[in-house]
Amino acid sequence: MRILHVGVFSDPASTNIQMALAIKKKKNNVLCFDYRYKKKKKEFNHFHKIFLEKISKIKLPFFEKIIDFHRYYLLGNWKVNRQLYSEVKKNKYDVVFFSKTDIINYNKISQLKKYTRTWYYFMDPLRNAINIKAQKYALSSTWSSATFSSVSALFRREGANSYHITEGYNPNIFNPGERNIKKSVDIIFVGSSSSKRKNYINYLTKNKINIECFGPGWRNKSIFIDDLAVVYRRTKIILNFTRDKVGFSDRVFHALGSRTLLISEYCRDLEKFFKKGFHLEWFKTPEELLKLVKFYLKNENLREKIAIQGYNYVLKYFTWEKIIEKIFNIIQNKKDN
Repeated sequence: MRILHVGVFSDPASTNIQMALAIKKKKNNVLCFDYRYKKKKKEFNHFHKIFLEKISKIKLPFFEKIIDFHRYYLLGNWKVNRQLYSEVKKNKYDVVFFSKTDIINYNKISQLKKYTRTWYYFMDPLRNAINIKAQKYALSSTWSSATFSSVSALFRREGANSYHITEGYNPNIFNPGERNIKKSVDIIFVGSSSSKRKNYINYLTKNKINIECFGPGWRNKSIFIDDLAVVYRRTKIILNFTRDKVGFSDRVFHALGSRTLLISEYCRDLEKFFKKGFHLEWFKTPEELLKLVKFYLKNENLREKIAIQGYNYVLKYFTWEKIIEKIFNIIQNKKDN
């Protein structure tokens, strides 16, 4: 099939790159349309983002129109929308695949139905979906999916043809690596800091748990892709926090793909896909987290057993190739999700 993939491809850490590679491996002809790269006046992007975040909290029709105008028409965004429409109109694509793409006007997606089928793939929590009117994008598309069950439920309530499909991971990057790699770090967390996360980390530290943190707000800077995979491989336990009480990010698959024990904050979707104590562990309180960390640091054999079981599971079902296969089976009407 001829696929136009609309997303972010100029950032090496973008998930869209791994998705596009997986689509190509399925012997599809893929053209990537980087909507951020095509923007101009990039120096105003930060101010633009802050402005939209502040004004989006005002739930009045007049301000919603102002938000739409800024998002879809200012800072060169109208040119991006025009270029996209022209590209699809001129070329025959079997499917246009949208990865979030919040500066694309959802009305343009509706107009594209005259020329092609569309899939809208959303990867953020419910509050982010509501802020950018993701449900309108889903409703405007032939198919849609979300990695959080609460978001896919929102899409379906609005009348969209939507599925709950998780993110995936690239096993060529996140894998156990060479045999007998020494696991020299007790526990790590990779992600931005927040008051909740700091409270958990401080609680572990006060209880004499050695933990390293990477990302904005921590002592160690952010790490991505290959550097992240190396750190995961030399770690005994990877700590994960969820962004709400429902869904989880691709950090779960990165950790499990590295064949390292993952201990994650509980969320509803984890229980849908994984078995506690078999693929990974989860916690609901600082006390429960501390108990799990102490137990698995002392019990290496059990820690490694669960890590292997989690690794085998995600390698079989949650690589990007498997996720893309699931999506294209729906498109080709081979099976439902």
